[in-house]
Amino acid sequence: MSDFTIDDWQVPLQNTQKGVHTFRFTITASDGQTANAS
Repeated sequence: MSDFTIDDWQVPLQNTQKGVHTFRFTITASDGQTANAS
């Protein structure tokens, strides 16, 4: 979670369509890493 900053949220949100896909992909990757770490 340390590397995930507000900028990571703002950048994809500004791109709307492309951003939504990237945003959801980022959440999936983040969740996977968290689950794997646990």
